[in-house]
Amino acid sequence: MNNKNMKGFGLIEVLVALAIMAVGLLAVASLQSSLVNDSNENKLKAEAMALAQERIEQLRNYTDDGLTESDFNTIFAVGTDKNSTAIVGNNASFTRAETIADINERKSITVNVSWIDAQGVAQIVSLDTQLSWVSPSLSGDIETIKESESYVRSATGRAKLGEGQVTDDEYDSDTTIKYTNGDGTGLLDRGDGDLRLTSGKDVVLTLEDACEIVNNERTGTACTGFAEISGRIYVDQNNTSFDIKDIFVIASDAAYCQRYYIDSSTKEVKAVTNDTTKALFTESNKTFEYYEYTCYLGGGWHGNVGLLQAQSNENKTAILDGCMGDPYETDPNLTPKVAVRRVYRGMAFVEGKSGKPTEDSDGFPIYYSIGINDALILPEEGEPGHDFVITAVSNSNEQDCITAMRVSDADIDGVTGARFDGMPTDFFCLNQNSTYLDLTKIDSFGYKYDDYCPYDPSDPPLKIYELSGDITVKGIDLIEEDLLAGIFINTSDSTGNCTLAYESVADTTHTLNFSCNVFDWGDGWEGAINLSSIITDFECLDYQQNFPTGSEVFADQVINNFTCRIGAEVDPPVVEPVDVTVGGSVYGETGKLSTVTFTVTNGTSVTCDKNIYSCIATANGTPWSGVLYVNSSHKNNTPCIGIPDGIEAANYSIIRASSKGTVASISFTNITNELISLNIAITKNNEACSVYL
Repeated sequence: MNNKNMKGFGLIEVLVALAIMAVGLLAVASLQSSLVNDSNENKLKAEAMALAQERIEQLRNYTDDGLTESDFNTIFAVGTDKNSTAIVGNNASFTRAETIADINERKSITVNVSWIDAQGVAQIVSLDTQLSWVSPSLSGDIETIKESESYVRSATGRAKLGEGQVTDDEYDSDTTIKYTNGDGTGLLDRGDGDLRLTSGKDVVLTLEDACEIVNNERTGTACTGFAEISGRIYVDQNNTSFDIKDIFVIASDAAYCQRYYIDSSTKEVKAVTNDTTKALFTESNKTFEYYEYTCYLGGGWHGNVGLLQAQSNENKTAILDGCMGDPYETDPNLTPKVAVRRVYRGMAFVEGKSGKPTEDSDGFPIYYSIGINDALILPEEGEPGHDFVITAVSNSNEQDCITAMRVSDADIDGVTGARFDGMPTDFFCLNQNSTYLDLTKIDSFGYKYDDYCPYDPSDPPLKIYELSGDITVKGIDLIEEDLLAGIFINTSDSTGNCTLAYESVADTTHTLNFSCNVFDWGDGWEGAINLSSIITDFECLDYQQNFPTGSEVFADQVINNFTCRIGAEVDPPVVEPVDVTVGGSVYGETGKLSTVTFTVTNGTSVTCDKNIYSCIATANGTPWSGVLYVNSSHKNNTPCIGIPDGIEAANYSIIRASSKGTVASISFTNITNELISLNIAITKNNEACSVYL
């Protein structure tokens, strides 16, 4: 037998393999032991933290025992290792105690939980908190126990939801004021200091301590009234299928909103109810149907007034879209917005350096919400109503709101768009008029406030940036004070986010520096810096610097200067306004084209003649920027936009319609052409745009 090619393992090789395996098994065993120990330690720490947190919550819930500030100080007397308690836990035996110290009229509390681990080593975890005395009855009292402090209202305000009904005696009494509000609601004064709002025989809202009481008797002093917010709810009959009685007005927290209309035949005030079957007030050609509303609130309230659709039909699937704002306004702060609620809020701050708000650790200004004043009535006499317009809106497209609201029924006595002139947008800043603000809260905390809101506090931004530059003004015999008083600069976010300071003068050229705060909600800031003046013969090369999509702001920047003159001295000359024309041919389903709108930034906005398709808008000189919108509201058709002739690709951006029946648009940036040839098409049944363009 030939064994030359036979192979196997020798004794030495086997012994080496066993040694290696033994080392590996020992390592795995050591790792397993370490993992078990770490797991036990984590369980012990987690249980200790839970015990500490439990004690923190117990200490915070002191109101049953601490009904006065003296009780509070007794319960939380200063000391070390107080209330030491032994606790048998699931994984070990623990000892819990707290240490209390006084810091700036507050109690600083540290809860310690200790134990001995498996190796016999002492371990401890700690949690810290601070508590201060606040009267448990504060929310229901006009004043606190402490005479040095004033009553501070919450977002709910002074009112609370009503309870009970009007009695027969009260309802028929000659002294009871019934239906004094002109909308089907009434006021009831029972002599106990509270004022009650009634609807029918129901008490729907109570204004606490609204009437003066002396020696348990009502005085002749008039009661403080409810605050009121009023307007109209319009439903676009041409573009929606809503039953108007299914649309309700609601306000956040303690409030009551009354819906009513004027009967066209009897001229009576009638409440809108589920039983209302006839059409409410309509225009001659029935573009709009509408009813009136009034929301009643208590002083100190801040929140939202919005719309809610009730489903009167199980098969109804329409989505409620609301529009608000002025469809002919060019100021971005006032142009229409798509929303079904309007935010009401004031903004105040604690004064820091140079009179500005204090800042957080990231340098962001800190603001506090302020509510409405007692008995405030919005709108004031002569001011536009706080209306809502319900219409069809594609993908929250604000241009759809503009189109729906720019109709002949919006004209009153020959005034174009008068029906919606000055309508507030989706945020109503109470700072715009100091009489709107709840001064009780402001005085209580010593807050300061400006006459504007830097942003909508219901949707706070993430970051803040500074845009700065110079304004040079050439002219003879100019005075610093006149320039500062007569020149205005603001952002498209708010009228108050910029400051202006006088820098220097050289010969006849004066230099002013501007600094504007702009806010980033996560995708950079988009908007504009606007310049204006009330000075006679004031002219500038441009009045706006734009930062559109693609040019967003992500950091502090020094931006371009504004060059202006007063009188005849400026070089180069001021650019005059120019007419910009966009036009071409319409292809495809031409009869399905709904609207074409051309809006020039820092210029005008026009609705084009869709049959001729030639849009002429005015720009404040060149270069200009703008947007052309093409809309087909027909459900089986899609609008398309072709490539503009003679325009660089970097200077335009086409947004395709996302689906049938939606809007397509093309945005122009930094354009010097005054005539642009551009074809559009309306396709059907998902045809490609390239079939026609």
